Amino acid sequence: MSQKVVPNLFIVGVAKAATTSLYKYLQSHKDIYFPEHKEPNFLSAPYKTIPHNGPGDDISDSECIYDEEVYFNLFRNRTEKIIGEASVDYLYFYKTADQIARLNPQSKIIICLRNPIDRAFSAYWHLVNDGREKLSFEEALEKEEERKRENFEYIWCYKESGMYYEKVKYYIDTFGRQNVYILIYEDFVRSPEKYVSELFDFLGVENINYQPEFQKNNPSGIPKSKIIHNLVRNQNIFKTLLKKMLPINSRQKIKAKILNKNLKKPIMDIKTRENLTQFFKNDVKNSEKITALNLNHWLR
Repeated sequence: MSQKVVPNLFIVGVAKAATTSLYKYLQSHKDIYFPEHKEPNFLSAPYKTIPHNGPGDDISDSECIYDEEVYFNLFRNRTEKIIGEASVDYLYFYKTADQIARLNPQSKIIICLRNPIDRAFSAYWHLVNDGREKLSFEEALEKEEERKRENFEYIWCYKESGMYYEKVKYYIDTFGRQNVYILIYEDFVRSPEKYVSELFDFLGVENINYQPEFQKNNPSGIPKSKIIHNLVRNQNIFKTLLKKMLPINSRQKIKAKILNKNLKKPIMDIKTRENLTQFFKNDVKNSEKITALNLNHWLR
C-alpha cells in the first residue's frame, strides 16, 4: 500500500493577483509538482458555511473538493521534492493555516498580494464577465455586508478580500517569516523571471535559467466583442473539440491570449478610488509593518 503523500507548498492567495501564472511557472520545474486541479480548497472547508447559496454563487464552489480521499489522490505516488497546491481562498479563510500546519508543519507558504483597490475592481469585473454580477461597482460595494450575511462566496467580498494584515499575520505567526514568501503582484508583473528565480531559492530547488513571459491567465475587463467573449468563456461545440485535440495547458494559453486581446481596461470612478484608498489605508500601513515591504504606492 502506497504511503499517503502530503503537500509541502501552498499558494494561499489572493485571487486576481497572478496566482494562476505563478502556479504554471512553478509547475514547469522538474522538482515541483502541482496537480492540474489548481484550487481544491479542501483545507478551508471547516471555515465555510456550506452550501454557498448566494444567487449564481455555486459556480466557483463547484470546483472545491470536500472528500479527503479525492484530495489526497491529487498527490498520490508523487516523488518530487516540492508537492504543492494553490487554493486562493486559503488566505480569505486565514485560519486554514491551522489545517495546513496540522497536515504538514514544515510547509512553505506563498502569498501573492495586489493593490487592494485594483484587486477589488478586477474581481468585480471578473464576476461581471461571468454574467454573475449585475450591480454597478459602487452598488456592489454598498451591498457587501448584506451579501456576506446571505452567504455569498468570498470572491464577492471585494473589500474584505483586500484586508490583508490580519490574514498575513496569522500565516507568519503560524509558520514563521522564513517560511512565508510574500509576492507583490505589481513587482511580479514587471519582472516575473526575477521573482520566479527567488522562489526557486526559497523552495530549495535548482535555480534553472527560466525566462517566463508574463501573461494574464484570468484577465478582467470590458469585452470589445461579447460574441468572442462568450465563445471563449462559455461551453460550446468549439471548446469541446479543442478539449479533445489539445492538452489543458495549450487550451489555457489560447484562451488567455484571446481574452487579453478582446478586453479593454475599465476605469474606476475617481471618487470611488479615493473612498477605497481611505478604507484600506490603515490595513496597508499595518501590512507594511508585518511584511517589512514598502506598500505606499498602493495609497497614491
